Amino acid sequence: MKKPWLKIKNYLLYDAPLVMYFYNKGYADPADPYIAATYAMIAAHSLGLGCCMIGSIVPFLKSMKKLKAKYNIPAESKDGIFLVFGYPEYKFQKAVKRTFAEVNYT
Repeated sequence: MKKPWLKIKNYLLYDAPLVMYFYNKGYADPADPYIAATYAMIAAHSLGLGCCMIGSIVPFLKSMKKLKAKYNIPAESKDGIFLVFGYPEYKFQKAVKRTFAEVNYT
């Protein structure tokens, strides 16, 4: 039985070829990094890339100065979210056919 998790070297970011960190320095709305990450995710999907938002790392960043230094994350970053990119293993082929019950125009 194959165990793909044994091949992963970077457990925080899943060995992603590209990782982007959207953060807030405290001067803007706390939701701003999430909005920017959402637009980046839409752009990545339109290019055929797979991506995933990872928010579980950010609480660790507040106390781990070595991790911030390793990834060149500014010390004053407050709220944020990571977006990992990669090439999907499976190609999208068909969609689920959906029907609307009715459409009303006014």
